[in-house]
Amino acid sequence: MEGGPDRHPRTMTLEFPSGHRAAVAFDGPMTSAADGVAALRIRTGRPALVVIGGAETLDPASEPRLRRLFELGLVPAAARTDAAIIDGGTASGVMAVIGRAVAVADSSLDLIGVAPAGKVDPTTAQATPPLTSLEPNHTHFLLADAQDWGEETSLMFDALDAITAGQPAAIVLAGGGHVALEEVANSAIRRLPVIALAGTGGLADLLASGRTTNPSPVDVDRARLREIEATVEVIPLRLNADPAELAATLERLLRGDETLRDAVRTQFGLSAAAQREQNNYRLVQVVILILGVTLTTFAVSDAVLGGSGLLAALPWLNAALHNVILIIPIVITTLVAAAGRLRPGTRWVLLRGTSESVKREVFEYRARAGIYSRARTRRVTRAEKLAQSVGAAVNALMRTDVNMVALGLGPGNSGRSDRSRPLAREPSPHDLTTLSAHDYVGLRIEAQMSWYQLKAERLGRNIRALHWLSLGFGAVGTYLAAAGQEAFVAITTAVAAAYTTYREAWQLETTLVLYNQAGANLASIHSWWSALPVRRQQQQETVDRLVESTERVLRAEQTGWVQEMQDAMARLRLEPDDRDGGGPEDDDQYRGG
Repeated sequence: MEGGPDRHPRTMTLEFPSGHRAAVAFDGPMTSAADGVAALRIRTGRPALVVIGGAETLDPASEPRLRRLFELGLVPAAARTDAAIIDGGTASGVMAVIGRAVAVADSSLDLIGVAPAGKVDPTTAQATPPLTSLEPNHTHFLLADAQDWGEETSLMFDALDAITAGQPAAIVLAGGGHVALEEVANSAIRRLPVIALAGTGGLADLLASGRTTNPSPVDVDRARLREIEATVEVIPLRLNADPAELAATLERLLRGDETLRDAVRTQFGLSAAAQREQNNYRLVQVVILILGVTLTTFAVSDAVLGGSGLLAALPWLNAALHNVILIIPIVITTLVAAAGRLRPGTRWVLLRGTSESVKREVFEYRARAGIYSRARTRRVTRAEKLAQSVGAAVNALMRTDVNMVALGLGPGNSGRSDRSRPLAREPSPHDLTTLSAHDYVGLRIEAQMSWYQLKAERLGRNIRALHWLSLGFGAVGTYLAAAGQEAFVAITTAVAAAYTTYREAWQLETTLVLYNQAGANLASIHSWWSALPVRRQQQQETVDRLVESTERVLRAEQTGWVQEMQDAMARLRLEPDDRDGGGPEDDDQYRGG
């Protein structure tokens, strides 16, 4: 037996009569689930399955069919997805069935049992009552510092978090009573899907039927059950179903949500395309303004130098100035015509709006809120709803001239563009996880509040700098006029006009006001959420209100920005039409999230 103080759990090796050996780690007051996983040398950063349910509540008549489902469906799916399997670890009920299924498959799967140390005897394969024997086909055991069944639940799910490290996970429920109910509650908190095997009795039959108010011999708190049932995603599966159906369902869950992956790819592609169009729009605007000031400077120089007789003495300088003064208006006219033809400003706003619309759907989907909540996805799955929403947004966008832009949507969007740069990055595992309410608050509300604060500070500095710059050039113009150099006043006037045009083109003051308002509204939502009791925060109705309120605030800010930008472009006569593009999303300079 090995062990150590502090964060090093006590470990040992248990040898079963068959010769099979399993590593055992003991959780303690100074250790965590992650320490136990590390002590057992379990590989992390991969998918995992948690098999829960009855040791006593499992209907014995269902065991042959359950064994078939596990042997031909669950175990192959876990092997193909490189998933670890976690269960209660004892040699009874559903744990015994999964142990035998893994043994029959003769696979190299990690089968990890988590049990209370006070209820099992880890020193022998045949425990003496009232202690329970450990299942002999498990590869690892993590024993909680607990004396009763159910007290190991938090350790089990903390171990799940440590093993997956953000990778997908799923729950398989067969039978089950009040302990399984708390395990399902932990699944609901983490937004993990639960496959309820109908026909195994107990809690699984209740959840699979959706009739949790009906009388049942299973001993569970019905009020607690109804509260959990409203938030957890239950996937019912008949015990006599084809094992291939269970395998396909598990592989889809453990490989990640492809519908969500496609939606995130679409959002990234739209965002990248919007960034390119914004850069084009910004470049054209800045070049036109610089050329306008340059033209005025050369025209004034021509007049002053001509009046002094210098140009007559230097014909080459006269010819050069004359050519430049002719060429610059031609270049400006060409750029204005190109901007009117290619419409990078309008394309930018439309792309940004659609990108943000898709982003809102993605966050609501990941939070399982609103139209994606369990109560509203009984007839139409949330994946279908997401696909329809994203498809509608993109189809509307394709009816504009944006369809002439390389968007980089779909699985190929990480390919190389003409300039050998990625069109958009691929989604990471963290972009595809289901969000708990706590995760949503951190990733959506707190991150957006920080972004608004950062951008508002930067915008404020830019506005003040441009304001003082304008005042400075005005003062210089006044001095030149007083000094009898009226000809040069035209240059300071041109610079002031360029500043005004720039401010109009980018709507700096309006953007700052919208950011401050949205940031204040998000702060109010955050304060409201923080003041709620934990039990209220776990209710689906409260989560829906949180997500819908947040997305409404962001939509209002983005829609206001879009309208202001469209009006500004119309006033500048760079855009002949005024289109509604939804709401903008993040970029390097003025949009974010």
